[in-house]
Amino acid sequence: MAKRYEFPARVKRAARERSEGRCEAVGEVYGLEPGQRCNAPLDGKRVEIDHYPLPATDKGSDVLENAVACCAQPQRSATKPLTKRVNSFQEQ
Repeated sequence: MAKRYEFPARVKRAARERSEGRCEAVGEVYGLEPGQRCNAPLDGKRVEIDHYPLPATDKGSDVLENAVACCAQPQRSATKPLTKRVNSFQEQ
């Protein structure tokens, strides 16, 4: 199994602050229209910090520029293609 690079707490905090309380998920990878942002309020909801565009298995993916603060619904959509990408990489 490939190593997963987790976000440090400071990156998670910074991503939440940058989002200004709104889901940052954008585009087809999150099950949205191209260029469309989810923008759902994150207040009172669990905030997921997603690795995008680099998957969590890539070295250097644990930086703010690769962190997306998103609500649970779009994050689940994004996880499917990323998991598929990681699994196909592991099969090589």
